[in-house]
Amino acid sequence: MADPSMSLLDDLRSSFNANLHDLSRTINLITGSFTAVINTILSNPLLLFLSLCFSLLVLNRLICTPVPTRPNLPRRKSTSPFLCPSPHSEVTPQSLPPPQQARPFPESKPGQHIPTLGIRKLDPNDWLRLDSDFLRFHEEKLSRMHTPGIGEFVNDCIDYSGSHGVRDVEEARAACFEVLERAAVYLGHKYPGVYTLYGFSEQDETDQSPTLEKQEKKPQQPNRGITNHITGKYYTLPPYRPSLPSSEEARQALRTLAELTQEDVILLLPSTSSPTGPYRVVAGSVVIPGSWRLRDKLGHELDIVHGPVPHYEDRLKPSFGRFFHERITTDKSWERYGFTIQPRGGLGWSGHVGDEQAPRDQLDASERTMKAGDEIGVEECWVRVERQTLTRLDGTDGGNGAVVFTVRSYLERVEDVARERGMAKVLANAVRGWSGDMGGYKAIGVWGETVLGYLDYVARREDEQGDDAFVVGNRDDDGEDGLEDPRLNMDGDI
Repeated sequence: MADPSMSLLDDLRSSFNANLHDLSRTINLITGSFTAVINTILSNPLLLFLSLCFSLLVLNRLICTPVPTRPNLPRRKSTSPFLCPSPHSEVTPQSLPPPQQARPFPESKPGQHIPTLGIRKLDPNDWLRLDSDFLRFHEEKLSRMHTPGIGEFVNDCIDYSGSHGVRDVEEARAACFEVLERAAVYLGHKYPGVYTLYGFSEQDETDQSPTLEKQEKKPQQPNRGITNHITGKYYTLPPYRPSLPSSEEARQALRTLAELTQEDVILLLPSTSSPTGPYRVVAGSVVIPGSWRLRDKLGHELDIVHGPVPHYEDRLKPSFGRFFHERITTDKSWERYGFTIQPRGGLGWSGHVGDEQAPRDQLDASERTMKAGDEIGVEECWVRVERQTLTRLDGTDGGNGAVVFTVRSYLERVEDVARERGMAKVLANAVRGWSGDMGGYKAIGVWGETVLGYLDYVARREDEQGDDAFVVGNRDDDGEDGLEDPRLNMDGDI
């Protein structure tokens, strides 16, 4: 009896041979056809010429077609979306938009404000802002940067001392150059009618911006640069990531950054000896901070920087380190808002904090210009709102990209904010929500009675008089409105 397995093997072998034979015939047929076509073309000069032309056309399309690129982008790889913001071509030096005011006043019961990060994702198209307050900020920054005892410290970077190793300093200095380039490229693309980039592509060499007057033509500079057409000033941008920039070169990069933007900028990095450790302040351009100084924070870890903040240790610190290491990436950035009441002073420095020129780490011990119980009028009090963003740079080869912390300040009089319908009550509730520790941190003892008294007054007028309440001091013909304005003196003058 025949073995079934041998029979099956014979059938498979026969099938394979048959398929192989068919495949061989197909290949021979295709080869023969291809040979016949080639012989036909070679025997006919016209067909040969047309075939060569078609082949050259295909090769030209495949090899010579340029890859589409965005003009002015620096020639380096980056995963950051902040190099390609949507252009706002309608913005020119003559048509700057008004400031985007914010009202980050949380609803809370008296003494029950709970501090949180209050963070949300940042739209890459809304990182750096430009508005009609630019010249005000620019002039304030220039004035402070040229003030002895202040200007030497507002643009600074860590140096070789204490716990700062050579690699720490190198990365910090390189980050100063990188953030300047990032900001310049960003502004040049977002506001092409205000900023013009040079040296980032061949197209820049022939750029003739319609906003560029004849006397503002591009200077003959060998390096890359950017022109701000609001001020008419050209800035040379340093080489990208030099091997070891000097401390003065890093500070100059920060000074240029200060003049180009309305924001203050702080750079943060972990120690190179402990990449997963806490972040530290390694550099910054902090020219208009209001109530703190870069010199007191430079080189310190974030836990020390935020040490004076009430409830930081128990509510914010546990999530701080994880947030900085895991959630701030080159393609994912964040923003938040905060506010305080600032008595007296101006955009650069608050009038109640103390002597800005006091030695390092001695600001709190310096003589305060205002103390609890001092007389102050509501017209001397301001609402200071800060828009803060957190982004990450690409970093040096093999190193961590620095976290960029920007602060854009908005300063409005308390009276102006209170004129908005319903805002007096909202702001008063937010202020009363600060606990005892938080109230002390915000210096509520200096301005609280005056500001809250005024806000309550405006809120009562709104409840009783509706729209007429927005004209503060609006009275009936007999001068009576049933409510006492706390700003009135004995003679009835404001």
